[in-house]
Amino acid sequence: MMVYRDAEEQCMKIGGHLPSISNAFQNAAVQDAAIKLLGKNTGGKLILGYSNLMMYGFTWSDGNPSWYTNWAPGEPVTVVPGVAWMDVLTGVWNTAAPTAASNFICELPSIPISC
Repeated sequence: MMVYRDAEEQCMKIGGHLPSISNAFQNAAVQDAAIKLLGKNTGGKLILGYSNLMMYGFTWSDGNPSWYTNWAPGEPVTVVPGVAWMDVLTGVWNTAAPTAASNFICELPSIPISC
């Protein structure tokens, strides 16, 4: 478990970022990967690469556009800087302080295969 900035730094060291999600299919895929990698009994939280730490409004750490969200009712809470995390069991997103430690996975770029 790590806090947002440390988790993002770990992902960047291997050429990736915390997950960015641009549609419901990707949301389900990240949720499924988290369950497979972390199990259902992990505390249920997965840090996403979505935060409002750098500017007004939430942005993805990899620079992808922010068109899709899956916030839980009443979210996002934007009074203070925060980061998004996914409830692994439901797939909905909540906000937390950037100092809250949670599980994480890294999204890596695809590698084209040529024959």
